[in-house]
Amino acid sequence: MKANPGDWGIDTFVGELDRSGRASVWQSKFFIDGVDDSQKKQIREAFKSAVVAAEEHGYELDTWILCIPCSMDGPATAWWDRWRKKQTKENGLLIVLWDETELRKRILSSEGDRVRLHFYGRSPEAAADEREVADIPDENDLDSTLFVRQLTEAGHTEMDSAKREFFNAELIAREVMDKGIPDELKALAAADAGVHAIWEHRFNLACVTTEGRQLPTLHADVMADIRSEKASLMPRLTANIVYVCGIAHRVVEDRRAGWVRDWRDVASIHLAENDTPDEVQHGD
Repeated sequence: MKANPGDWGIDTFVGELDRSGRASVWQSKFFIDGVDDSQKKQIREAFKSAVVAAEEHGYELDTWILCIPCSMDGPATAWWDRWRKKQTKENGLLIVLWDETELRKRILSSEGDRVRLHFYGRSPEAAADEREVADIPDENDLDSTLFVRQLTEAGHTEMDSAKREFFNAELIAREVMDKGIPDELKALAAADAGVHAIWEHRFNLACVTTEGRQLPTLHADVMADIRSEKASLMPRLTANIVYVCGIAHRVVEDRRAGWVRDWRDVASIHLAENDTPDEVQHGD
């Protein structure tokens, strides 16, 4: 690509460039190492080109937006503020900076999602995140599992969604462990630890604020926290919220958590009744 001296100082614009028209102009500069004297000169020249082009072709330059993929340091910011105020006063138009922070914010917004989808298609991560949730095969009887018993002890009567969450979490965990990719194994362990920490915090709080054996809001509070923290819990594992919530049930199945105050006793009784201490071993 070569420079085009006839570009009127415009990279992108919105509006009309004919006489009596109005336009907002975006000027992009690939400054990745900050803004020094050389970059300041390029900014001044680009702005001047945009102003001159507007005067020569008879349209009104309404807004000039500079886009740079870096952040200005203190001295550069001070220079920009002085220069921007001076040019705004002299030329009577709005001058805006979209720096690294602003560009990241816009890229990560819902509007940014639509732009990425239009130009680049859906990412592998997004596609995996939206993959279909697997149904539980008829031969899989989860009624005798510890996590279902813990829910029953807590007073839950409907548990189909919890079973589906557990089953799908098992699928992704086994897939990760079978592949044995170190980064994914670490991510699974981190998600497990994060979910366990959420449960522990909520359990301790519930024990202080609630009397009696049952802790009515514990399960709902834990699942709400997991949903709100989903992105940070599994940043490197492509899984939707069903899989992430299922990790909580895996932690319960591993006898590391429960939904009633005496959950340890429930786990011990269940273990003794089933007499299969090594049958279910998930680990981290």
